[in-house]
Amino acid sequence: MRLNPDDEEAKTNLSYALKLLKQNENQQQQQNQNQNQNQNQQQQQQQQNQNQQKEEQQKQQQKLDKQKELEKQMQEQILNAVKKKEEDLQKDLKKVQPSKYKPEKDW
Repeated sequence: MRLNPDDEEAKTNLSYALKLLKQNENQQQQQNQNQNQNQNQQQQQQQQNQNQQKEEQQKQQQKLDKQKELEKQMQEQILNAVKKKEEDLQKDLKKVQPSKYKPEKDW
C-alpha cells in the first residue's frame, strides 16, 4: 500500500482481513460472554442446591427436635404418674390400721 496507494486489490484484501479480524474478535467476545453466563448459571444452581439442602437439613433437625421434646414430655408424664402412685402407696401404708393384737393377760 505504501508503494502503490491506488492498488485496489491490496485495499480489498486489507479490508477483508480487517473484517475477518473484527469477526474473530466479536466471536471471541461472544464466546467469553457465553462462558461467563454459563459459569454464573452453574454458580446460581449450586447456590440454590446448597440452600435447598440447608432447608431440608433444618426441617429434619426441627422434626427430630420436636420428636425428642414429645418423648421427653411422655417420659415426664410417666415419671410423674409413677411418683404419684408411689406417694399414694406410701400414704396407704402409713394409715393406721386397727391392730388385731390382743395382749395376753398376765394377771
